[in-house]
Amino acid sequence: MEFKSKIIVVTGAARGIGRAAAIEYARQGARVVLADINMAEQQATVSQLRASGYDAHAYKVDISLDEEVHRFAAWVIKNLGAPDPIHNNAVMLRSGGILDIDIDDAQEQMNVNVFGYLRVVRAFLPAMLERGDGHIAVTASPNGINPQPLVSANLAAYCLCKAADVSLAQCLAVSLKPRGLSVSLLLPDISYTESVKELSGKATAEFHQGLAQVMIAHSTSPETNAKILIEGLKEGKFFVNAHPGYEDALKDWVSNDLNPLVDWVEI
Repeated sequence: MEFKSKIIVVTGAARGIGRAAAIEYARQGARVVLADINMAEQQATVSQLRASGYDAHAYKVDISLDEEVHRFAAWVIKNLGAPDPIHNNAVMLRSGGILDIDIDDAQEQMNVNVFGYLRVVRAFLPAMLERGDGHIAVTASPNGINPQPLVSANLAAYCLCKAADVSLAQCLAVSLKPRGLSVSLLLPDISYTESVKELSGKATAEFHQGLAQVMIAHSTSPETNAKILIEGLKEGKFFVNAHPGYEDALKDWVSNDLNPLVDWVEI
């Protein structure tokens, strides 16, 4: 898969891995569309890219809302064309565990992290199917498969969302292959961004502080994450992992009978 002259949509592109991915796609010759609720930050990125001679566009969209996603997709298709690939990366994250989970809050996170991805795919899918090819990337997390106990206890809704994203990628891959479309499941490594400082929710202050410290100590830069993930897309992989040693961690998890109480990495 090559990206030169392709139209690539990246959601959650104002910051972090999404922003880094949009920049990397542009550097590889793609026409990138950054999509996020934070317009100011992605406009700044677009200005930088255009100043370097790249083709980049920004669109403010809340992917939790059907009508906004439909307007966004219609604008992209009318002005640029059908995208390939779609890189689903947007995320909403709040802390809290099962014992104090707020159903409305969990639904709000699901509406971005899972249904938002599905909305974006469905909005562009007719044009992609008409063309007969294309690629869809779904960003999940190791926390959607075998989260560490500390994460399970304090980021329950996020874990639920990322587990659903794993299943979403699997269902998309099976359903779309006969129609000429392919799918990748992306697992980024830990990446510290300013959004970690903004994390709110029902977990303790100690957890919030500890999470930030862990992410600082073990973080991979958004740029490195993006390059690893995009290289996996270029190779046509379904499972694209940027977390060092995670394949071995999965084997250890299986050997421990999928026990959720076993840490798969020491921190």
